[in-house]
Amino acid sequence: MDELTAFFTRVTDILPPAQAFVAALCFVLGIILVVIGSRMMLVTAEERSHAHHRRHGYYQALTYIVFGLLIISLDLTLSAWIASLYGASNTTASAASEIMAYAPEMLSPVSGAPGEAILIALVRVAQFIGLLAVVRGLFLCVKSADMPAQGLMGKGFIHMIAGIMAVDLPRTVGLFENLFFG
Repeated sequence: MDELTAFFTRVTDILPPAQAFVAALCFVLGIILVVIGSRMMLVTAEERSHAHHRRHGYYQALTYIVFGLLIISLDLTLSAWIASLYGASNTTASAASEIMAYAPEMLSPVSGAPGEAILIALVRVAQFIGLLAVVRGLFLCVKSADMPAQGLMGKGFIHMIAGIMAVDLPRTVGLFENLFFG
């Protein structure tokens, strides 16, 4: 059991730099999307003045700009989703160590030193995967402007909702405990 705990501790030590990398990458890619969207807006306006029509028009450009701004401000996007999904005044994601406080009855079988350590490490990994799902959902929504008939906007929103549920996994588990155990 100690080897498993040590393995998960090593895995969770990798996550903070990986999260910082994802945040920096999102910032850079968001700026690129806003620049591409602004350029598309100018090209669309120029083509409309010459009676040439683009296939998507202003919709594609505005989609790139809006979702580029959402990707740039990823922390505010996450806070807004958490506030709207959970109706919480505290818009920051719950820490992984708070999972026992949110669902004590449902998680009582793993209470204790090694069980809690492994559970907290698994929650941290799930939160990182949730962050990646939110980012993927945002990029799927951007891609929906290029291929509007593929249903990518809906897939992107589903990725974002599921990702937010994983990012705030302690609160999600607490909601399920209240649902099933009263």
